[in-house]
Amino acid sequence: MMSTVLHDLIVAWAYSLHTPDTLTLTATISNVGTLAATGPFDIAFRANDAVTGTLLGTASVGSDLAAGDGISVNLTLSDPIALAGI
Repeated sequence: MMSTVLHDLIVAWAYSLHTPDTLTLTATISNVGTLAATGPFDIAFRANDAVTGTLLGTASVGSDLAAGDGISVNLTLSDPIALAGI
């Protein structure tokens, strides 16, 4: 599997919601480039560092993301206690 960083995609907004049993991470990804980001592609959720941090999981974007557009993606983790110490 090849991993690529798409430099024209930025995290415009990120937040989390949690219960004792789940943690839902949401990120709004914006395309600040001049061309569409060709889908499908995955958004990686990582702890601490966006490139080298521990991979928590991925969310798929199934279609192209046009220049200037944004999309929200979610990742739900069912064992938030396991994240302690990451």
